[in-house]
Amino acid sequence: MRLQMTNSKTCPVCSTSVKGRSDKKYCSKKCKSIDQYENRQKTEGFYIKVDKQLKINRKILKGYNKSGYSVIRKNELLEEGFQPEVFHTLLEE
Repeated sequence: MRLQMTNSKTCPVCSTSVKGRSDKKYCSKKCKSIDQYENRQKTEGFYIKVDKQLKINRKILKGYNKSGYSVIRKNELLEEGFQPEVFHTLLEE
């Protein structure tokens, strides 16, 4: 005679019942991936935004700095989306 589990778990993402192992948390790989993505956005959202802006800043500066040294007006950089308050490192020579 087999004993059946009476407590059923629900998926935290889609609220459907979870079948399988007793320690299983999600109903599918898709729900697990969605939950991990949302948690990452909450915990690492700030760093993701800063990294995105750093890439934009580097791309803008690279476009202007073809000869190795260029003087550019601040307004031109700001119009293209450059944010001077976001920087990675300062080089000292």
